[in-house]
Amino acid sequence: MSASYHEALNTNTPPKLDSTKESQNYLYKTIQDHASSSIDVQFDNQRQLKSAKLEKSAQQSTHTLRYEMDKLTKETRLPEQAHFIQDLLTTMNSLQKRLNDSETDLLLKKQKLGELNEMIFLNTDPFRLEKTTPIQAFQRQS
Repeated sequence: MSASYHEALNTNTPPKLDSTKESQNYLYKTIQDHASSSIDVQFDNQRQLKSAKLEKSAQQSTHTLRYEMDKLTKETRLPEQAHFIQDLLTTMNSLQKRLNDSETDLLLKKQKLGELNEMIFLNTDPFRLEKTTPIQAFQRQS
């Protein structure tokens, strides 16, 4: 996504842009966002899970130009990015191997599948993506 807009230097009033130098006091902001999320799942010839990997990334960039009296007085760039990769093979195998259908096991399996489902959705905020916690394998309760 890309967006750009004018913002008044004085935040109490909207920018009033005309052809005079006196009116050319503003910030011009350009924002670029990009996010991706992908899962790669592979099976062997016996239809057994061979690999499962989740990869997510998010980039945001804000470019600000400050104009005063029609002159560029300041330029800033704020790039932010985050990348997250998790090998899901152990987690997926642990879910697949749960053969005990006790009520507790079914609830734990449902909870783990819910975590996995939430994990795959697109996250466009690099700060939140950076704080992503990997999903742990399903642990047998004693």
